Amino acid sequence: MKHPLLDYEVQRPPQFASLVGVSKPTVMAWIKAGKLKAHKIGARYYIPDSELARLLQESTQIGN
Repeated sequence: MKHPLLDYEVQRPPQFASLVGVSKPTVMAWIKAGKLKAHKIGARYYIPDSELARLLQESTQIGN
């Protein structure tokens, strides 16, 4: 999805969690720990799709 205030595609935590196969609380913990970059607009977090690509690339490198 594209947020009107951001120039790139983003995911909300529930959608991001579903894409990577973890729970929403796990995604929120990653955001709060600084392991996952996200933008907070109002009370909602938006995670850039680039973070999904980064996370998948890191997991692929760990698997090798």
